[in-house]
Amino acid sequence: MNLGEKIKTLREQKGLTIEELASKINDDPANLLMYESNELEPALDKKLALSIELGVSLDELSYSIEQKYTKIEKHSQEEDVNLELEDTYVEEKEEPFATSSITYNEEVFDQVFKDSHIRSSIQSAIFILGYALCGVFTLTSQLNIFAYLCFGIALISTIKLIMSFSKYKATKKSWLQEYSHSTREYSYFKEYLEINANSDETRKIEYKAIVRVIENKNYLIALYYDNVPTFLVIDTSSFVDDQLIKVRTSLKEKCPNYIDINQKKEEKKLDPKTKKWNIILWVFAILALFSITIVSYIIKIFSKDNTLVISLLTYGLAIILPIVSIILGIVSKKKMNFPSSKNTIIGWIMTIGCIIFMGLSITQYQLYKKYNNDELVSYIEEVSNTVMPSDYNTIYIDETETSEKRDELVYTISTYQVWTFGKVSEIEELESSIKNNLKWQKNSSELQKSYGFSLNDTIINTLSSLNHEVTEQADYIMLINLSNNEQNNLIDSTGDKYISLMYYDEGNYFIVVEFTCNILPDVSE
Repeated sequence: MNLGEKIKTLREQKGLTIEELASKINDDPANLLMYESNELEPALDKKLALSIELGVSLDELSYSIEQKYTKIEKHSQEEDVNLELEDTYVEEKEEPFATSSITYNEEVFDQVFKDSHIRSSIQSAIFILGYALCGVFTLTSQLNIFAYLCFGIALISTIKLIMSFSKYKATKKSWLQEYSHSTREYSYFKEYLEINANSDETRKIEYKAIVRVIENKNYLIALYYDNVPTFLVIDTSSFVDDQLIKVRTSLKEKCPNYIDINQKKEEKKLDPKTKKWNIILWVFAILALFSITIVSYIIKIFSKDNTLVISLLTYGLAIILPIVSIILGIVSKKKMNFPSSKNTIIGWIMTIGCIIFMGLSITQYQLYKKYNNDELVSYIEEVSNTVMPSDYNTIYIDETETSEKRDELVYTISTYQVWTFGKVSEIEELESSIKNNLKWQKNSSELQKSYGFSLNDTIINTLSSLNHEVTEQADYIMLINLSNNEQNNLIDSTGDKYISLMYYDEGNYFIVVEFTCNILPDVSE
């Protein structure tokens, strides 16, 4: 009994498969197969491992010198005979080293493709839900632009999910029509495999033409190019003995892009670190997705100011979580061999979003400060004895002259402005100054009708976007005659210029309207 036969006999007596014994000696099943067929002699360390696992001494697994030279001499004699009979020699046809078969039907299609389709659909649905929730949170936080971006991504992802489902159904229908429950026989040779179908001619596919092989459950799915990309499905359960090992070895040698999903699943199950790492990645991806909302709420606990510094601080701190998410995604792929697209995609979206919002905040600040009228603010403060805030923004200004009829009067508006305030301490001081000042009147329907002005849709939308509470009527009102500095005295016959000051207590904003008031001319005259 030679060495290979001895290893095979001892393995079978132990009740071990080739895969099991190969795993125990930390070797490849293909190598063990060659040991048993005497195509390869095991190294000394492998012989030692085999002797331990098979329960024999190392001497019993030594390849005898006599046996080796006998084999060489026999081979030499056979070569001499072959040379003498060269003229009558006829080359024998190559025999396949493995065969398999498969019947294409709906069950095979579902087993091969359905699980991956359902898994990708669930992942897409989770991301759609995540983006929709992020849109809702940012919308309630008045981050409208980012909310629309999230809703847009959710909508596009939903459309892609629907298209993916339709494509899956169409592919399944086309696949069943093409193969129509046909049975195919595969024969595997050293460099290629042959396909024998019921009605088709025998086709050869070289292993080197196969660009990808995925082993999942009981199937090998090979992608090759035959004018167009084509899938080849191999039923591994139809192999006998050690044929699967030989086929797997041949494909791995010729196709470097060989993916064994079954093995990857086992590795994930056996490695608890991978599970913990994936949980960490998900936590940071979710934190990155809601980073702006989270940081906004935290900052509001410590400061309710609505200034440029606070805005830049919010987005500056919020950008940290997305950057960490990106770094973790890269580290996971490079160092841990665990790709995590969720961390990099969400991280980049949120990072770019924070940078855009920082730019918008600076642009918005400069735009609002551009129209500030400090002279008018100083005048109001002096005439009305009101402590006006130093930090304010002119979020709306309209200098188009318009007219408005009220009973027998015509109001000609020259300037309409809306001021908002950023610092809470200054807002509180302004409110106290107004409430304790006799020149300010508690607004009523009568005062509103005399020299109050309403909000138009543009102002309402602007105030809402800046998170100010919008009410129909101001809480306090004051009229100043610009000609004589008198308060709350409307003379309708002089054509004097007036300023109507309206303060909205809940929303913390001012409306300042410059206008003149005249009696309507008598048309009958």
